[in-house]
Amino acid sequence: MQPAPYDFTGKTALITGAASGFGLATAQQLAGAGARIIGVDRNRDKLVTALAALPAKAAAPHHVIVVDLRPAASAEPVIIEAFQVAGHVDILVNSAGVCHFNRLGAITSEEWDEVLEIDLRTLFFLSVAFAERVDPARGARIINLGSNAGRKGRAMAPHYAAAKAGVANLSESLALAYGSKNITANTVCPAGSPRNCLDCPDATQTPRHSRRRRQLDHLPRQRPRGLHFRPGNQRLRWLHAYLLGCPTLACTK
Repeated sequence: MQPAPYDFTGKTALITGAASGFGLATAQQLAGAGARIIGVDRNRDKLVTALAALPAKAAAPHHVIVVDLRPAASAEPVIIEAFQVAGHVDILVNSAGVCHFNRLGAITSEEWDEVLEIDLRTLFFLSVAFAERVDPARGARIINLGSNAGRKGRAMAPHYAAAKAGVANLSESLALAYGSKNITANTVCPAGSPRNCLDCPDATQTPRHSRRRRQLDHLPRQRPRGLHFRPGNQRLRWLHAYLLGCPTLACTK
C-alpha cells in the first residue's frame, strides 16, 4: 500500500462495509494516514480481522460495530455509538452494498427490496443521522460509493443500477442540505473491480496522476459539492483521500 498524500491525524472515519472490498481499502488508506477507523459490517469475524490488521497510528484504537444495516432503524444506533466512542466523527464513508445479477423478468420483489434497502435507503438514514450530529465548527465529509452502473444502467442488474443512480442524486441533495454545516458530500463511481484490489500509487508518482490532481485543484471553492467521478481502480483510494482532505472542496457558509 502506497502512503496517502494527506495527513488524517486526529480524525475519525466511520466506514460501512469495512470488512472487505472498497470499504476495507478505504480504511487501510485512511488508517495509514493517521485516522482512527470505526468499522461497520455484519460479518463479525471478517471485520475484527480486517481492523486488527490496519495501521495503528491514531491515539485511540480502531473500533468495531457489528450490525446488519438493512433495517432502517439500525442507522441511528450506529451513529450514536460512533459519536459516543469518538466524541466527534469527521468522515463517513458509505461503502456497504450488495449487487445481484438477474434477468429483469426473474427479479423478485424480495431481491429488488434487498438491493434498494442496502444500497440506497441505508445510506440515506446513516448520512442524515450523521450530518445532524456534526459540529459545524469542525465540519465533516461524506463519501458515498456509487457505480458506473448508476450512469449507464445494467441489463442484468437494473435494481443495482437504479440504486446507484439514486446514490449520486442523494449526494447532491446532502451537499445542498448540509453545506451550511460545513459538510461536503460526494459520490465516487468506480468501474468494476476485483473485491480486494485497489493498491493505489501516490498521486505524485506519474504524470497521469499529477494531471488528475491538477484538474481537481481547479474545482470551485464556494459551493457544497455533489461531484461524481469515475476513477480507475488504481486511483480509488487516492481519490477518497483527496476528497476527504483537500481544502478546495471545503464548504463555505
